[in-house]
Amino acid sequence: GVAFREQAETFARLGRRVDVICRTTDRPPGIHCANGVQVHVVEPSPTPKARVLIDRLRLAALIRRICTKPSDVVITAEYAGPFLVKAFPNPLVVQLEGSMTVSAMEQQRPVGRVARFFERRTVDLADAVAAVSRFGAQVTLSTLGARPRDVHVFPNSVNAARFQPAPDEIDASRMLFVGKLNRLK
Repeated sequence: GVAFREQAETFARLGRRVDVICRTTDRPPGIHCANGVQVHVVEPSPTPKARVLIDRLRLAALIRRICTKPSDVVITAEYAGPFLVKAFPNPLVVQLEGSMTVSAMEQQRPVGRVARFFERRTVDLADAVAAVSRFGAQVTLSTLGARPRDVHVFPNSVNAARFQPAPDEIDASRMLFVGKLNRLK
């Protein structure tokens, strides 16, 4: 969403080449440029049962085309990662941010075996794992059955460059987060 877009645009402003792969039917397929970010729009497979396999194969092929330098880093969510193997040499960072498996269990819905397998496989293939909280990471890793590993925690935060209250309005012991932390996936 918005936080991801702002992060990508910030890296682009700092002179980094930023490519984002977006799987959607809301925009026409192709490459679109937005604020210095190359957005590769890919249409999801029209066959629901084959989507998890076909889309991941397409994703791996597109990553190989985009990542032309060893210093390029691939960042993905656990629900959108590579197929069975990491078919590209670049570092893979997996952000734990909304596992379909965890959401299904929390909502007492059946857990898809194929989705769980690919989410666990994506996490296991990662060179590094990140999450917004240690608790969320532990729940996700244990629910997926992923191997134990170190997780880099980057808590939800405030963009201090955009939010600058007057000094007399600041209460250093108080922080309010306004956003969405609800389960949508």
